[in-house]
Amino acid sequence: MKKSLALAGLVLFAASMFAQEQPMPRVELYGGFSQAMADPFQAGTRDSFRGWNAAFDLNAAKWLSLVVEVGGNYGTVKLPVAVPTPFPPCPPFCPTSTDTFNVDTKLGTYLFGVHVPYRKSERFVPYASALIGKATGTGEVDRFKETSSGFGMALGGGVDVGLTKRLAWRFQADYLRTDFYKQPQDNYRFQTGIVLRFTGGKKKKRYPEIETEPPAPASTAPEPTTPPPTTPPEEKKPDQ
Repeated sequence: MKKSLALAGLVLFAASMFAQEQPMPRVELYGGFSQAMADPFQAGTRDSFRGWNAAFDLNAAKWLSLVVEVGGNYGTVKLPVAVPTPFPPCPPFCPTSTDTFNVDTKLGTYLFGVHVPYRKSERFVPYASALIGKATGTGEVDRFKETSSGFGMALGGGVDVGLTKRLAWRFQADYLRTDFYKQPQDNYRFQTGIVLRFTGGKKKKRYPEIETEPPAPASTAPEPTTPPPTTPPEEKKPDQ
């Protein structure tokens, strides 16, 4: 446990040292396909579980995203008839003619933590990931159902490939630690899907007000007047 937490701290520190400022969205919503290789019942072999994952990323800084993630994976586990733990001894519910019996299994994860992205390129944004929280495992066969929950942790990383300004495609791989039935399990998980980016509204630029000079006051002096033109008087002719 202490080694895993130390590894998570080392990954986050290394990624933050190389982080550089780049334009970033404020919020990212992710949803996609998930494939896990897990051994929830300590049967000695990892089985394949397919499902989904969804995440909400809040980018607090250029190099730090706060993440909440949920997911579900579904598959079939083959448990040995000789050691059916955590189910009751066989029979009656499992066959005695074979060495194993199938258990319909569901894995759930409810995690939160951080991503540390390296925003050198707008098209390719790699990141380190460290998440902790709760994991649940449920197995069902015939009329018997067993459920366990405990600590969950995912350490890994991925890359977001930009498609447009608002869309990206994510690839991520994790080491997934679970604690079912008071025993730790080492699992692995791969996921891929679409990312919706929200950058928020742009602030309008404020232009400085242009000061205009007040108009000159009108003059109160009387305007000069031009006298009307005068015509010379007509000369009278002497009487003859």
